[in-house]
Amino acid sequence: MASLRASPLIPQHEFNQIRQLAQGVPLPRSRRGLKNIALLCLGPVCLIVFIFYTRTDGPVSERLGASAVEIFVRKGQDGYRAATGSTPSTNYQRPKGKLRLGKEHAVLEDHADFAEGDDEQKSWKDTLVDKFFPDPEAAPIGRETGELEEHTYMDNGLVAVNPRGRHPIYDLLSRSQKQWMEKSARQSSTLRQAVKEYRRRYHRSPPKGFDLWWNYVQENNVQLPDEYDQIHRDLEPFRGMRPAYLHSLQPEWESSPGTYVLECNAPDKPGCHLAQKTFSEAGEERVGLERATAQLGLLKDIEEYLPHLRVTFSGHDGPAQMVGHEYRSSLEDAAEMGECWASACAPHKPIHNAHNPDILPDPQSFFKRPKTFIWDHKASMDPCIHPELTQITGFLAGYGKGPKPQKDLYPILAMCSTPLHSDVLTVAMEAFTEDVGNDPPWEEKTDSRLLWRGSTTGILFSDKVAWNISQRLRLVGQAFQHSGTVPIVQPLGSHTEAIGEPEVAQVGSLNDLLLDIAFVGEPIQCASQEICDELAETYEFRRRQGWDKANNYKYIFDIDGNGWSARFKRLMSTNSLILKNTVFPEWYQDRIQAWVHYVPIKSDLSDLYDVMLFFKGESAIGNAGHDELAREIAMAGKQWSKTYWRREDLIAYQFRYVCWRRYVYTMELISLAIQIVFGICQTDGRRPVSDEL
Repeated sequence: MASLRASPLIPQHEFNQIRQLAQGVPLPRSRRGLKNIALLCLGPVCLIVFIFYTRTDGPVSERLGASAVEIFVRKGQDGYRAATGSTPSTNYQRPKGKLRLGKEHAVLEDHADFAEGDDEQKSWKDTLVDKFFPDPEAAPIGRETGELEEHTYMDNGLVAVNPRGRHPIYDLLSRSQKQWMEKSARQSSTLRQAVKEYRRRYHRSPPKGFDLWWNYVQENNVQLPDEYDQIHRDLEPFRGMRPAYLHSLQPEWESSPGTYVLECNAPDKPGCHLAQKTFSEAGEERVGLERATAQLGLLKDIEEYLPHLRVTFSGHDGPAQMVGHEYRSSLEDAAEMGECWASACAPHKPIHNAHNPDILPDPQSFFKRPKTFIWDHKASMDPCIHPELTQITGFLAGYGKGPKPQKDLYPILAMCSTPLHSDVLTVAMEAFTEDVGNDPPWEEKTDSRLLWRGSTTGILFSDKVAWNISQRLRLVGQAFQHSGTVPIVQPLGSHTEAIGEPEVAQVGSLNDLLLDIAFVGEPIQCASQEICDELAETYEFRRRQGWDKANNYKYIFDIDGNGWSARFKRLMSTNSLILKNTVFPEWYQDRIQAWVHYVPIKSDLSDLYDVMLFFKGESAIGNAGHDELAREIAMAGKQWSKTYWRREDLIAYQFRYVCWRRYVYTMELISLAIQIVFGICQTDGRRPVSDEL
């Protein structure tokens, strides 16, 4: 509780509420004060008598549907008014004016029947606050009084907005902050604790070399030493394969196109070196060799602890392996389904029964759907749950309905993956940098719009694919719309008020107010010059922008290109707040917290305006925004980048993976030794393992 109280992202009065309610709130003296106190002490029987004595002629359904506290206060108020002859009040209503954003940005169209200062507009809840809590900031709000309702947190990673709840971002901030603090607090501090936690999570003992890895983690102050579930998820399918069989596949995966092999501590060559490469083009080889050199530099610090091993890396930006969901028991299911993304998903997932890959979505329809925000970023990236991602994400859309599933699973390391793919995630060294240029403090940044500049990567622009709905083109296209309207979550009010239904706003005015987004240079990745010419005519292209100029923006957007985003580390190291849109979980996914270190944005961009209006605000509509909250997230993100994304953290991640490889080689030697010494064959009647090699 003490750590949560110190959090800048959680309203401090919420803790005052709990403390005051626990201690008992004194009632002020009044004509009925002593009577009310007595009734509270005498219990339910006296309360029923009091309610009967002070009851009004209101509808029974209203009395039965109200909470006990509401009944008590309302009856007491009405009884007092009956005795004094005062006029009953009507419930307070939020202003029903429409939020209209025009050329002058926005105004609130007032209604004549709303008077903010009218005492008769106060509800019973306002009176409860006045009578029970002399300090308004100490008054319980929202769920504590029953005034505000909960939003709906769904398994698909999204939270559905309830108009009768407060702005969902308040809840997302406090919920995420609590989750992050709880995760940080429960980490192991000794090797014994780490081994116990490993066994609890993965139901097996740690592999050989785990103690060496733990020593490195402790000596280099690596944070969150228990949070390596990503490695477990990536490697768990391979644990179901016999080590000897996995070893027999090694020549196949090492010869996969676009890969390179690093070998460490060979019998005749100590240390780590590049052992093999399979690049077919000069440009591909140049990039691949740069990445191989960076990985060798990363392994240099721990090569003395490594056994003899060979590790295969993909040289591509994106993942490459996809097998059928039922592969682990049989490939028949994938073979029957043919070439489609759905074959990689479990049968009960929405991609099987709530998606038609032949119907392309209309990007403008995304904004007309019920409002949702991301609460679980990783779940929101799953195309099995959100099948539209296979059409609006360039990397996936480039395969049409999907590639043909592979016949075998290879432990090839890739810099990014998706829930559809089976690549093993590794760290991306080229994304690592601590140089951000000249970066002014938050208070000195001169532009509060959202900035993005980038090239037309993300998809190959050809007549065979619907490239116009890929992620980067939708972003730039939306930012330069001048007509039409979109519904936005009401930015007026505070954490004590219900947000109400979304209000309609002019897209052009929102873009002018909130966004500074454009492509840079010239169109690239075009199958023909005609398509490049069409891109140049249709979308906004501007000159490239240096880091120093970009750092003057308080808000910076990060979006996928051909694969993972190589700029995220640098952006997170600045004093700006980063809004991130991605479908690629990366190696750090279990070690970062959305809404604490960065702000997640849905792939369909339908929440982008809402998020920016919440933080940036607009004085013309009486919304001062939440600049201080934005600053706190930006500073937390920068601190995370410098504490959780260091070179030592990358080494610790690779070291942990190597522990598994040591396990595989150890099991392989044991298996071969058993076959040679005892001649043991499998009990299912198949040939001995040695005969299959």
